[in-house]
Amino acid sequence: MYKTICLSLPLVVVASFACATTIEESLLYALSHNKDLALEQARFEKEKAKKGKIYVEFLPEIKFSMQRGRQQNDALDLDRGDLDEINDRHINQLDFTQPIFNGFKGYNKAKEINSTIQSAEQYYENKKNDILIKGIIAYLNLYKAREILSLKKNNVEHGKELLALIKQRNEVGVEDGGKVTVYQTTLARYLSEELAAVEEDYSQVFDRLDDSLEIATEEPNGLNDLEVVKQTVLSNSPLLKQYAFKIDAAKAVLNQAKGEFSPKVDLVAQIQDQDNVTYLDDSDLRTRSVYINITVPLFQKISEYARLRESRRELEFAKKEYEANKKTLIKKILKVYKAYFFYQDFINHSQHLISLNQDRIAQLQQQIAAGDGDVVDWLSAKVELNNSRGKDIENYTSYLLNYYKLLVLSGTLRL
Repeated sequence: MYKTICLSLPLVVVASFACATTIEESLLYALSHNKDLALEQARFEKEKAKKGKIYVEFLPEIKFSMQRGRQQNDALDLDRGDLDEINDRHINQLDFTQPIFNGFKGYNKAKEINSTIQSAEQYYENKKNDILIKGIIAYLNLYKAREILSLKKNNVEHGKELLALIKQRNEVGVEDGGKVTVYQTTLARYLSEELAAVEEDYSQVFDRLDDSLEIATEEPNGLNDLEVVKQTVLSNSPLLKQYAFKIDAAKAVLNQAKGEFSPKVDLVAQIQDQDNVTYLDDSDLRTRSVYINITVPLFQKISEYARLRESRRELEFAKKEYEANKKTLIKKILKVYKAYFFYQDFINHSQHLISLNQDRIAQLQQQIAAGDGDVVDWLSAKVELNNSRGKDIENYTSYLLNYYKLLVLSGTLRL
């Protein structure tokens, strides 16, 4: 439908010899240089560092304890008066405890951490999409502004020619002279306000201002079926994946809370050295033991029940959050999809107007060549042609914006 368009500004002479920057090149640059995205990547890396905690619940616990003090033994049996004594208490103990079963707490803790990291990764991917869309908007706005600027400058020149012709015919009037003033005022306002604003937006997103922009488009395929587009977006959306992983994390937290009410099984190995054991005639004693320790909770603290209730609420909230974002995303898809085809139709309309203007200019040229035409009408028609081209550029960039939005949302934008 459209040819490759390269716009080079005369502000920087060297730029005219350089290759124009395509929208894909600008977006790649933004992803690698955008400061906000770099911060989000740092946050994601920080979240990834938590992966080491996955193995905590599966690792054995080894501890050493030492008791030093005085011990008094009082005989309750009157015939054993020899037990009435005070001696030193020296006990050294080494314990090794390997969890065997803890109500799947370790498994669910690992699942929670993994899901949280995956959710953070999708949050980062969603931020990348936000940067892409901001970059697309900034790029297309700057492209549109520069194209329209060229047309407005051209209209100023046509206005000057019109005024010169009218003066030659001694038909100068306030209204006609005012047209040139209007063209010049519009151009000045456009330079100082609109173009300056879009250049600032572009610089903020891309951290630079490219002097030459190029848009090369082909007729897009695969966007005609709304249902296919919607399912593709819902399947690939990092936003929905982010909240889906939050649901998985909430389920894991709930299962951990339930695990507090399950029996615990540990393998325990223990070595204990005790000095001056009274019942061994003050001899030293070393005890070695290996055993299975089974703990069955009969009544838990109130805090455990509160945690269970809180975990259930968090899971319900995560599910509602997912559904709310899914509904919002579907509405967004429909809006962008409708706008995409709406501007397609508008492009056809503006192209038709351009064709009519071109036909009128050609007709007026023939009349002028035959000595039956008016140059004033011909110049006025050229101004109208520029105005039609300006509307066409606006429709074209709006169409491209929604086209690229669909690609970003569906995860099919290739950079």
